[in-house]
Amino acid sequence: MSRDKRNRVLIFIGAFIALILIYFLLFYSPSKRYNWSEDYKMDKDRPFGTWLVSELLQHYNSSQEFKELDEPLDYSLNKAKTPSNYIFIGEEMYLEQRYSDSLLSFVSKGNNAFIFTSMLPRSILERITSPYDKYYHENDSDLDSYYIEDNMYYYFDTVFTTIIDENLDTFNSYRFIYNSRFGTYNTNWSYVSYDNLEILNAESLGEFYGINSELDTLGGINYYKVDYGEGAFYFHTQPIQFSNIQLLDSNSLDYTNSVFAYLNEGPIYWDEYNWIFNRPTAKTSTYNPFYNERGDSPIKLILSNDTLKWGWYLLLFFILLFVIFEGKRKQAIIPVLADKQNTTLHHIKSLSKLFYNNEEHFPIAEKMFDNYLWYLRSELKVDTSKSNEKLIPEIVIKSGSDEKTVKTIFDLWGNISGWGSVKTSVFLKFYNTIDEFYNKRKNDN
Repeated sequence: MSRDKRNRVLIFIGAFIALILIYFLLFYSPSKRYNWSEDYKMDKDRPFGTWLVSELLQHYNSSQEFKELDEPLDYSLNKAKTPSNYIFIGEEMYLEQRYSDSLLSFVSKGNNAFIFTSMLPRSILERITSPYDKYYHENDSDLDSYYIEDNMYYYFDTVFTTIIDENLDTFNSYRFIYNSRFGTYNTNWSYVSYDNLEILNAESLGEFYGINSELDTLGGINYYKVDYGEGAFYFHTQPIQFSNIQLLDSNSLDYTNSVFAYLNEGPIYWDEYNWIFNRPTAKTSTYNPFYNERGDSPIKLILSNDTLKWGWYLLLFFILLFVIFEGKRKQAIIPVLADKQNTTLHHIKSLSKLFYNNEEHFPIAEKMFDNYLWYLRSELKVDTSKSNEKLIPEIVIKSGSDEKTVKTIFDLWGNISGWGSVKTSVFLKFYNTIDEFYNKRKNDN
């Protein structure tokens, strides 16, 4: 063996051993590893992803269309139906002017926009501020009173939230605990100032509070509405409450249902596209007009984070290996592509077996009845707080369904809720009766 070949073999063996050591030291784990970054991607394997809330939105109303936006706002929203709903959940939102114009035009036509960000969505709020037009008429000394302040923060590990609505139970508090990769820790919970609400002429819809180490109770507004044209913007300052790890708790599911009670009956447009141009790793913006003045650089950001730093070192290492072993030109290998397989049916069967083998169906029945009451309120405009004697005749009249079907639904739920449990046979009867009601409505329409 020539000296040159021997050196190449030794380099290859050393690189292979180093790669194995790096893998076991940094990446190997006997248990499944999760990405704990708060990036709010629509990924079900990320604790702080938004897959669960997107699934929940798709099942609120089977007749509602749910669509992920795959184009910039100036294209996608111009083709949107009216009325409809736009939803963005992320740490921060920054839109260029043409995208802001499209979103404002979309809302002004009678649609709703739900923007849930910890950081202030200034590119939108500064355009819808009620006294904003006075900028061109008032003296400079008066402009400070119309300046929108950034969101403020409290530092807790646990907060309690409420929804402010005369039609809802305002005394029902929803608890949220911040669970990170290493357990329960304090984190920032942002809220909007009352001065901002006054400037925006906003309506408060939700608030939160927590208890600090000095046992002081502190809180503020975290959910508010701003009317714009014929539509409205709904802003929430704590997107973390809608992450996967939070929605595993049924208490958080109830809170999410209350927050999205303001959805109109039109399609839902989920924005999973328009943050990509800002930062591919998280739903947040990198817009910084003082970038060069601060002296920050991408290399400084990479080297300040251990994971990014080792990823950068590995990239340089493999580039070096490529230069050494792949210096000569080669014919590119044409890969053989495997046939695509549709695993949707297999996934559905697996879920069906999971629920069928579980003899306790009470949580599912409870959610089915909650969705049924929501359908009555939103579609038939029925006040479900009435007694069954008054409620059932009204449902029969407005739905066109027969009284026997409606009465059976309420009788079965009365038995199930009283038992606190339900067997398979009763659950199937309950499901089929509700399904018969929906089918009757669908056929009549």
